[in-house]
Amino acid sequence: MRIFDLAKELILGTRLKQLSDRYLGDVSKIYKKCGIEFESSWFGIFFLLDRHKSLTLSEMAENMDITLSGISQIILALSKKDLIVANTIKNDKRKKVISLTAKGEDLLKRVKPIWKSISLKMNEILLEGGHSKNLLDALSEVERSFDKLSLSERVLLHIHSSKFTTQKFSPKYYNNLKKLVFHWIYDFYIPHFVSDLKNTLEKNAEHILFALKDREVVAAAIGIMKNNSLNLYLFDRSDVEDSILTLISQRYIEHNLQKISSIELDSDKDALREFIEEKGFKLEREKSFPDSAKKLAIYIKEAISK
Repeated sequence: MRIFDLAKELILGTRLKQLSDRYLGDVSKIYKKCGIEFESSWFGIFFLLDRHKSLTLSEMAENMDITLSGISQIILALSKKDLIVANTIKNDKRKKVISLTAKGEDLLKRVKPIWKSISLKMNEILLEGGHSKNLLDALSEVERSFDKLSLSERVLLHIHSSKFTTQKFSPKYYNNLKKLVFHWIYDFYIPHFVSDLKNTLEKNAEHILFALKDREVVAAAIGIMKNNSLNLYLFDRSDVEDSILTLISQRYIEHNLQKISSIELDSDKDALREFIEEKGFKLEREKSFPDSAKKLAIYIKEAISK
C-alpha cells in the first residue's frame, strides 16, 4: 500500500504538489510539442487579459491571489519578451495598467485552442472516477475553510485546548475571576460593573465562560446583560497564549451571536479581532489610556453602527 493511502490527510500537501507537478509538466509538454513558447506561470495573466483587455497590477494580483511582488516579477519577464506593456494612468502615475502587445495578442490566439483542448480532456479525466467529478468543488470548499481558519491555527488551538478546561461561572471561582478583572483594570479602565462585581457576576452567571489552567482563571468571556443584549468583555492574562482567549471567545460568540451588541478586548488580539469582524461587528474605536501602552478595541454590531 502506498504511503498516500496510509498517511492520508497527513501527507495531503505532498500529494497535491506531486499532482500539480504532473499536471504542469504535461501542460508544458503540450506547448513544446505544438511549437509554442508559453510558460505555465504566464497563464493567469493571459487568461485575465483575454477577459478584461487591461488590468492594474493590484487588480491582477488580487484576481490571481498572489502578492504584488510576485505578479511584478512575471510582468517584468513578459515585458522583456515584448508580450505585454505596462502604462501609467494619467491621473495616478503610481498605478500601472497592463495590456497585451500585438505580439502578445498573436500568442494568445495560438494558445487559446490549446486551452480548449486541455479543458476538454481534463474534464474527461475528472469524469472517469466516481468522486473525481467533484474535485474542483471540493478544492474550493477546502480553500474557503483554510481562509476561515488556517491549519496551523486549528492545530495549535487543539494542542492548547488540552492544557486548560472551560468553565461556566459559579461562586467558588469568584476570587480567581476577580484577579483577572483587576488585571484588566490595571491595563485599561474600570468597567462599570466592578462597583458591584460579585453580584453582577452572579446575576450574569449563564453569560460567563472562562478558561481554567493550573487552577487559575487565565482567560474569560464575560457577558453583561443590558436591555436584552450582551455587552461582551474579553480578558486574558498577559503570560498565557493568545490562542486560549481566541478559542473560548469563538465558542462564546458563535453561541451568543444574536444577543451580543458590543465587544471590548485588547487591540493586540489580531486573530480574534479578525474573527469578530467576520461575524458582523464593526470597529467603533480604539481607546488609549494615559498610564498604559495598551489600547482597547471596541466593536459594535454592524447594523447598530449604521
